[in-house]
Amino acid sequence: MSCEAPRLSRTRICANDFGSALSALSHIRSHDSIFHLAGQVAGLHLKPAKCVLVVTGVPLTDSLKEAIREWFRNNVPRFAEFTIADCGKYLGVWLGRNLVKNTLQGPLEKYNNRVTELLDAHPPGPVAIFRYSEYVASVFSYVAQFLYPDFPKEFQALEHRSILRLLRMSGNDLPRCLTLTLKEFLGVEPRPILHSFLGVLSRYAMSEQDYFISLAKEISSFLSDANTVLDRCRVCPTGGLDSTPILQRLFDAMSGQGVHANTATIWGRLHPSTSFLG
Repeated sequence: MSCEAPRLSRTRICANDFGSALSALSHIRSHDSIFHLAGQVAGLHLKPAKCVLVVTGVPLTDSLKEAIREWFRNNVPRFAEFTIADCGKYLGVWLGRNLVKNTLQGPLEKYNNRVTELLDAHPPGPVAIFRYSEYVASVFSYVAQFLYPDFPKEFQALEHRSILRLLRMSGNDLPRCLTLTLKEFLGVEPRPILHSFLGVLSRYAMSEQDYFISLAKEISSFLSDANTVLDRCRVCPTGGLDSTPILQRLFDAMSGQGVHANTATIWGRLHPSTSFLG
């Protein structure tokens, strides 16, 4: 209760990973006392190299970063060596600014590496496409639970190039619109990456919808009169982020909004539109 009292912070813990959203920098004093006690009693210590203070409310400039570090030295010296950034990785997903681009960077590298590995094996066309869907396109399955690419055309171009490479074809041999309709020729067709993103995100949102609705209500109660009218029009406030918050993406998936608008008719038949505001 020393750090979770109303309007101070909200903390979530998974194994040895801690994530806490602070309503003000000064509230980190409470966290410092808790971790100091844990170090004395249980021998559990924070590693500064793995600790990040993520600033989202305002643009993070060099002068602001230095001001925050100076505040740490004067008030919480044990945290003075923490990294100060506008984004940080938590449980495999980057939070803060540029969260989509940063989160997808790792899976994209793995995707390209697996395409190269598959090419080096020289499989026949049908086998290459089958392995592509099973082994290559699946690298996005985890992060797809939380986000959708902000640059879909780049993903489509990447997918097109990769499939043509696996079929030993040049860029002009097959139009992009036909890349995902190879079943008539090969007996198998590649898994569409963007469709997988939508499907995985929708399934995850619907499977945990009760929890997400309760979480959204907690956010609304936590902010009370502090959030603006604009923020109240959505499920959760942006908090200075430059992209749609993860929870908002999940609610869009539930109600067929945002990138899920094209599937709204289908989802509307299966699941009524969900909103804790209405």
